[in-house]
Amino acid sequence: MIGKLFRIMDDLSKLTTWSEKWQMLFNTSKCKVMHVVKSQKHPYYMNSQQLEVTREKDLGILISNDLKVSQQCQAATSKATRIL
Repeated sequence: MIGKLFRIMDDLSKLTTWSEKWQMLFNTSKCKVMHVVKSQKHPYYMNSQQLEVTREKDLGILISNDLKVSQQCQAATSKATRIL
């Protein structure tokens, strides 16, 4: 597990170096990591900024790090109420 962590961090470092070299910087505010495990969470960094998010909307579906559907249901209910 630790070996994978170091490989991922090394890859993020290489991507950052490449982007700086070619002047195509990443918008780190749009780069995210979501942990969906209860075990130890490892921090990932890009340009000295930690990448982490607790929920994300993808293809119109709200996904949370605990994989519960309550936020998706609340959003759907709210949207249906506005339509009515």
